[in-house]
Amino acid sequence: MPRESRTPTGAGLASHANVSYFERICKNTADFCRLTASLYQPGISTVGQRASAGRARKSSHLCAPSRFENEPIAGGYYVRKHASIRPCDAADARGKVADADAGHGVWSAVKMSELRPVNSPIMNDAVTPLLGFWQPRYWPIWLGIATLRLVVMLPRRAQLWVARRIGAILMMVLPKRRHIARANLALCFPELEPAEQRNLLQRHFDALGMTVLELALAWWATDSELDGLIQINGIKHVHAALEQGRGVLLLSGHFTSNEFTGRQLCLMVPPMAALYRPSRNSLVDQLIRRCRRRSVTYLITKNSIRELVRALRNNTIVWYAPDQAYSGKNSVIAPFFGEAAMTNPATSQIARISGAAVVPYLPRRLEDGSGYIVDVLPALEDFPGDDLAADAARINQLLEEEIRKAPDQYYWVHRRFKRRPAEYGDPYSR
Repeated sequence: MPRESRTPTGAGLASHANVSYFERICKNTADFCRLTASLYQPGISTVGQRASAGRARKSSHLCAPSRFENEPIAGGYYVRKHASIRPCDAADARGKVADADAGHGVWSAVKMSELRPVNSPIMNDAVTPLLGFWQPRYWPIWLGIATLRLVVMLPRRAQLWVARRIGAILMMVLPKRRHIARANLALCFPELEPAEQRNLLQRHFDALGMTVLELALAWWATDSELDGLIQINGIKHVHAALEQGRGVLLLSGHFTSNEFTGRQLCLMVPPMAALYRPSRNSLVDQLIRRCRRRSVTYLITKNSIRELVRALRNNTIVWYAPDQAYSGKNSVIAPFFGEAAMTNPATSQIARISGAAVVPYLPRRLEDGSGYIVDVLPALEDFPGDDLAADAARINQLLEEEIRKAPDQYYWVHRRFKRRPAEYGDPYSR
């Protein structure tokens, strides 16, 4: 006998509303639990369940998130029709997305950031619950986090003022880093007068204060709050490199605006990985991991070169900054601002082993703090070459040209010229 259709009235209406509200609560709770599980165990279900399919489909390097993981993906692009995924090549995907944007049909574009690499290793990006850091030694950090959370809610002009105050405090309480930055600036900008070098030093610590604020913004800001702040030029070069199917080594340096600009980049490309040096402070390490997971899907520790190469072979984008001093095996001496610097030649070696394209990614903050510009350059041609030292010098020259556009926004508090041969001297000795 068919169920009688009737409109609830009186007490029945209240009961119907309560049931509907209860159902919504249950659904939202389930969605939250799934989201939490994915944050605390990123990629585990996808990697485990998609391994065999990924091996059988070497031309496909991307798969959908867990809710679509039973659908095959081909060509590196996909579009969504209701709850299903349709595999397609690049041209088909662009056509479907264009139709969706024009309001034709029922196809809709799916963010590139929702894609996950097939067969990617479970990298060292485990997240530890923050409730475990309740001990008194962490209380100053928690106080700083609470303060930054409040600052993020302020207008942009007020945020800039607070960032400059943070920079002034850092300059006072970090005398060792202040000495290192002063020595670096004197070495790299000998043409500046002493007063100009002091001014540049002060502006550098102001930029470091902005970095602290941008870490908070990268963590808590919504995508809509980023609109209009970050302009990325040349993103087509990343997509062109991805179409070659051998991964992209996103070459950058230690610029002070890296963390924040990465939030915008992740909305325009498939999931990324990044090389990462764990912090000695466990709470700080977990906070940075959470912040960076707003921009990248996987974090690879700096010594896990095998995981890095595997990610590139899966056609993943990997952010990589080889510009810090390196005196390990196979290190080379290459000029940096006209000074001999111990340099890591691994960029050439990784590109040769993986076949990945090396695409420069160069962010900078506008001088008035009103926004950011990121220049993505075409993939390096004839790279790697036959000479590791020549390749290292080429990368150093590329970074130097970018640093000179905004010299206060490079990470000068690092001892870039340490561990050089004795004949070059130690610029940091007091």
